[in-house]
Order: sequence, then structure tokens, then C-alpha cells
Amino acid sequence: MSLVGFASNRGFGHWRRLRNYLTLPPLKDRAVLIAPMTLANLSWEVVNSVGYVDGGARMVLEEDGSLQTTVKYDSHLPYKPSVEGYYLIPWAHAYLHRARMLVVDAHNEPEIVYCDELFPQSADIVRLCREQGLRKVVFTLETQVFRKLPLRYRRAFEKVDILLVPYEKEFFAECVSLEPFEEFEDKMFYAGSVINPSIVKILRTPKTKAREMLKLPADKTVIFCTYGKGEGAQRIVEALVQIGDDFAAKHPGTHFIVSDPTGRFRQSMPSRPWLEFIGLDYQKAMMTMAACDCTIQGLGTSTLLEGLVAGKPMVAISLERPYEEQEAKGRGVEKFGLGEYLPISQVSPRSISNALQRVLEEGYGKKLRQALPRTLGNLKGAEKIADLLASILS
Repeated sequence: MSLVGFASNRGFGHWRRLRNYLTLPPLKDRAVLIAPMTLANLSWEVVNSVGYVDGGARMVLEEDGSLQTTVKYDSHLPYKPSVEGYYLIPWAHAYLHRARMLVVDAHNEPEIVYCDELFPQSADIVRLCREQGLRKVVFTLETQVFRKLPLRYRRAFEKVDILLVPYEKEFFAECVSLEPFEEFEDKMFYAGSVINPSIVKILRTPKTKAREMLKLPADKTVIFCTYGKGEGAQRIVEALVQIGDDFAAKHPGTHFIVSDPTGRFRQSMPSRPWLEFIGLDYQKAMMTMAACDCTIQGLGTSTLLEGLVAGKPMVAISLERPYEEQEAKGRGVEKFGLGEYLPISQVSPRSISNALQRVLEEGYGKKLRQALPRTLGNLKGAEKIADLLASILS
């Protein structure tokens, strides 16, 4: 393999982002994707000590993103469940596959890039990777707010060759100050939307057609709530259930659909005629995004990008993340007129109800259409990244 991609174990979004461009034709037969994560609350022991692998014949998820079976991948590499072992995974696979490029999507873990400086016993693997042809290291940036670039990030940025940004520069600059990144500006690649073209096609499905495909009534106001399994999501869904009876009574045509990849919301929430859940079915979730009138959603990168590509006005709620990452995106949503923004600290049944009412009444759709090119470009960011990396490998 010419390229090894590594996605952080912090969530499905990291894996999904990498998969969006590493599986495109310029890279598909040249890349292996390693993601030691816990989808659907499976433990590392149940899945594999190394984790999910997506590349070539080693596909563990179905093409639609749903989890059907657990496929084990034995790399024959010794692995210990420790911080050092975790940091070493991408480098060990880069060595195993004789990779010429390593792509890391782990924006809260810059130490992965310079783990050889932290753990002397890792130095040999990193050195061997370089000696056998590893030439480029790529690291994905997020909307972390830095007043001054922390030393841990500076050390990583000095070693990487490309810093991928999954937004247009104008939107990124509204979310965070560019000043801490100035000395690394020549390494930054603003891709715009990194959604896979096949998913873009689903998200851009006309609303009436999407509803026909999902057998959703054409005359209802459909509100899609999507958070994945991020910390804080339970509180938001509980608030939604509290407002739902009253909201549905005032607006009889309202229908709420909640994304529930782990199944825990469905188990813990009371049954309601206006409420339904969808499980770990990525294509269905994306088609639901296309079918809905607006969203109540988190501000993880993939969730935000998907809502924007679908052109849906949103009640965007930031969960607590390091360096104000989601709060920064919330401020961007507010400044660009993409929807209503609520930090998790302000979430209550009343605040969600009021924000939802404004989103449904105040014509955000037009603002969204005008802002989309400044936020995500021409929606071909995944192709741009694949072409860039393929050209470097060539």
C-alpha cells in the first residue's frame, strides 16, 4: 500500500472523513485505513486489538455504512492497550505496508505525529518508516480556538507536510483566529466539503423524492435530530422529548426523527406517535437528512458538513470539546446565517423550542444557499484531496 490512513478512536466521524476520500478511485487501491474505534459500543476486544480496517478487500462495514458483521484483521503486530501502543498504531502499519504517506485524522492527538520523541522505544519504528520510503505526513485540522499555538501542536505542525482543513478558508477564519497558524499557512490545504460524492448525491436528493423513498408523509414537517453518540447527546434528546408533546400539539403535522446509532435512546425514551428512531444505517440517515425540513443537530465536523450539503436550516448545539472546537463552529453557523446556535450550557426545553420555531419561520433556506460556496466550496473537496494525495504519490 502506498498510503496508510489513521482515524482517531474518538468517534465515527474521524473514520467517515478519511473514508470519504481514501476510497475514491485515485486512492482506493493504494490506501489502507486503520481506525481503532468502538462503533456501536463494541469493545476493542470484541472488534480487534488493532481495530477496523477499510481498504482493498478488507471491508468491515457494508458500503452503506451499516455494521453487518465484525471482521477481524490480524496484522501480526504486537499491540498493548496503552497510550504508547495507541500512538504507535499508525506508524506500525506504515512500516508494515511500506507506506510512502501517512494521513492522520486525530485533531486532539497531535502527539501521534511525534510519538518517537515521547517514547524512545517508538523511535526505531518511526526511523524505519522513513528509511523505507515514508515521505509525507498529513494531519487534519479542526476549528480549535488557540490564542497562542500550544507547544504540543507546534511540535506536530513542524513535522507534518500538509494540514488539511475541511472547510473553505472564509468559514474557518470566522470560526477561529488564523493568527496562531500564520507560520504554517503554506502547509494548510482548505478543501471545503470532504463529503464523499456518493453521499453528496444522496444529500442533494429532492425532498419530495427522498420522502417517497423513505415512505415519509409529504404533508408533515419533518425534523431530523442527529448527534451520533457524542457526550451530551442524551441531555438534548431528553429535552426534545420534553418539548415534543407540546410542540406536536401546537403543530399537528410535526414529525421528529432521531438518529440513534447505538440504540440507547430508543431503549430509554418513552414511545410517542410523533417520534421515531433510526439505528446504525448511514445511508438511511443521509436520505432522512435530504427528506427533512430542518435539523436539530450537533456540531461534530461530519454532522455539520452533511447538514450544510443537504441545505437544511439547523438548530445547532455545541457539545463540550477541547479548545472550544464545537463552540467555534456554532459561532460560524451564527455569523453565516446557517441556523440558530445554542451552546450545550443553554440547552433547555424552552430554548430548543424557541430556536426551532425561529428556524421553521424565518427563511434560513435562502441564506444557506448563498453561504454554501463560502462555507464548503463546490462540494468537491473529497475529490480535491484524493487528487492532491494521488499526485504526490505519483
